[in-house]
Amino acid sequence: MGQYVPMLAHTPRHGPAPDPDSLIRIATVTAGEIRRLVDACISRGDQFLIVLLSETGLRIREALGLRHESLRLRAREVRVVPRESDVNAARVQ
Repeated sequence: MGQYVPMLAHTPRHGPAPDPDSLIRIATVTAGEIRRLVDACISRGDQFLIVLLSETGLRIREALGLRHESLRLRAREVRVVPRESDVNAARVQ
């Protein structure tokens, strides 16, 4: 095995400047762009998903694996728990 290299080592924050030929690009989404995404959603569920992802930093698979009891909105908590029984196969890895 070779030497360990962090997944984001190519980004300016974690190492040298990115290789201009790299296929990987890291983009930051602005608050205005998030607002436009939310406004473009037809359903409340889609709006909630966009806001949840942007506010928590959850991965999409983590968000899709959530259950009602995972959300403690008044306490501003989201609990990500791996479950063997997720029917949508979106459990945390």
